[in-house]
Amino acid sequence: MPVGDVPFNFFDKRRTLRFNLNAVSSAEIRFRVSFNDFLLPGVGALGRLHALLWCGFLHEDEDLTFEQVGMMFEAYLGNKGQIEKVRELVDQALRESTFLGSLTEANRPNGSAGAPTPTLPENASPGVVKAP
Repeated sequence: MPVGDVPFNFFDKRRTLRFNLNAVSSAEIRFRVSFNDFLLPGVGALGRLHALLWCGFLHEDEDLTFEQVGMMFEAYLGNKGQIEKVRELVDQALRESTFLGSLTEANRPNGSAGAPTPTLPENASPGVVKAP
C-alpha cells in the first residue's frame, strides 16, 4: 500500500483514501478553487469533506462521480457512520500523503498552522461546494 493510503469500510466496500497529484488536480479543475481552499476551516466544511472524499477515492475508480460519493456518504451516515470518523480519516490521509505532506505547520494556508483539516462545525451548511 503506498504511503498515505488510508483504508476504511465506507458504504459498500473497503475503500482507500489517497491524496496524490491526480486527486488534487481533479479537485482543483472540477471545483475551480485552489486545493488550499479545501483545507481551511470554516463555513461549508461538509461540502468540502464531500469533495475531499470524492478526490481521495478517484484512484480506485476514475469514473466515480461526485454525486455517487454523496450517495455513498449519505448511506454511510444512515448506517450509523460517524462524520467525525470520516473527517479523522481524511485528515490522516492528508497528513500522510507524500504529495501534500509538504503542508507543514509553517506553510499552511492563511496562517492556519495547527488547525484541523478540514473542520466540520455542527452548523456547517451542506452544498457549499457545487459541481460546475
